Amino acid sequence: MLARALSSLRSFLRWDRLTHRSERLYEVRRGVMAFLHRLSLVVGGESKEKYSAFEEEVSREVRLAVSGSVVLETGCGPGTEATRLMTEFGAEQVIATDVSFGMLLAARKKCPQLILIQADALHLPFRENAVDVVYSNCMYHHIEAQDRKRVLNESLRVAGRCVLLKEIAGFESLFLNTVYMLYYSIVDGSAYRFTVRRWLEFLNPHVKRYLRRPESALVFRYVFFVLDASRK
Repeated sequence: MLARALSSLRSFLRWDRLTHRSERLYEVRRGVMAFLHRLSLVVGGESKEKYSAFEEEVSREVRLAVSGSVVLETGCGPGTEATRLMTEFGAEQVIATDVSFGMLLAARKKCPQLILIQADALHLPFRENAVDVVYSNCMYHHIEAQDRKRVLNESLRVAGRCVLLKEIAGFESLFLNTVYMLYYSIVDGSAYRFTVRRWLEFLNPHVKRYLRRPESALVFRYVFFVLDASRK
């Protein structure tokens, strides 16, 4: 009942959709989140070094998967990750998609070499096995839970080799997850965030390996999955 009520409130406020219309609005959102993240880091006593170690592990996995490959990013936003895929991780070609034309304009300014296509991750305009790798960075928590399976199936259909998925996980503790749900639904305006256990249930049998931050982490509760696209 709480989840439905928060979903209705989120649809009314339209905060998530509004802040993804352009990079300028998106940066306003990031500024608000950054302040809250710093506050939570102090309260939780977390160190940035632990987060950096996780990011280094993820970077190794991404580089291993995309180097010399044709990569499709779904939900590319302002193109930050798409640019990294090409300039830092060695992708041969990067096709970046997003539903927001404003975000695609920002991505074009960052990296003119990107192939940019306005498209919904629910209906990707590509044939089966069109690319080597499909990459999604924190896109799923902007999609309602009931639509995520369709998005996943589309990514698996288009990927010839693997799907890389980085997301934010909820808490296993009912109390903490309820508080967290109020935060991300009202303040962040995003949709329900699966726990790591729920992510594994949702993604199986495609999971080859995954990395995660500790359950005790209050901030940057990321989990990263490498999915085998051959198990369609």
